[in-house]
Amino acid sequence: MGDVERDRGNWDAAETLYQQCLEVMTELGDRSGMANSWGLLGDIERLRGNSDAAETLYRQALEVMTELGDRSGIASNWVSLGYIEQCRGNWDAAETLYQQSLEVKTELGDRSGMVNIWEQLGYIEYRRGNWDAAKILYQQSLELQTELGDRSNMAQSYSGLGENESDRGNLEAAEQFSKQALVIAQELGMIHLLAEINYDLARLERKRGKHRTCPTALQHSASNISAIGRGEGFGENQARVGARLIPMMPSSLISISQANRLLRSDNET
Repeated sequence: MGDVERDRGNWDAAETLYQQCLEVMTELGDRSGMANSWGLLGDIERLRGNSDAAETLYRQALEVMTELGDRSGIASNWVSLGYIEQCRGNWDAAETLYQQSLEVKTELGDRSGMVNIWEQLGYIEYRRGNWDAAKILYQQSLELQTELGDRSNMAQSYSGLGENESDRGNLEAAEQFSKQALVIAQELGMIHLLAEINYDLARLERKRGKHRTCPTALQHSASNISAIGRGEGFGENQARVGARLIPMMPSSLISISQANRLLRSDNET
């Protein structure tokens, strides 16, 4: 039930249920269950933007999983801690945690987990301005996502490729990738990603000098962000976009003028 409330964006309700579960697990002496509960509570704090509280909970979970020799759990908590460092802009620390996790997930044959990490490593290279390296990682992730039929993550990789091509000046390729992401995100109702994609499309139009069409994409983006403020469109995959633009914004309505200020703050050529 906690997962259901989390996916609805009802974080207080989810937290209450996870805390109840933690109490039961503590009474039973189920250390694995306790660690899992701490990890889930960490997710809630991360989604709220409370990175320090999230880190504390993740490290509690990691300590117990290390004692238990739970390699899968250890790898997952490294990813969670990597998200925290990524949100803080600590690219090297995030990369180290992701690479540690990737090694374990590769050994365990966790292909879905590998895909997620490649995607995050691609984003780190993108933020560093290493566009070729970012493209390789995004495409590597996309290839396996396609094989697994993981459409939600495919949308995120297409979006990442679009951002990457936009920043290197390949506007046609950027638009193609972004629109591929847009189609899937619309089909799956990924409101958080739709906001990001529409923002990216607005940036593309601005780079082309098409200021008349730019506000349309901005309007879509602001509408999506408003829906996020109402708790719509949250789910497991929202957490994967969590290290990017949208979840770091307060869960409140963001106006068109604010979106325009975001655009003006970009260092575009």
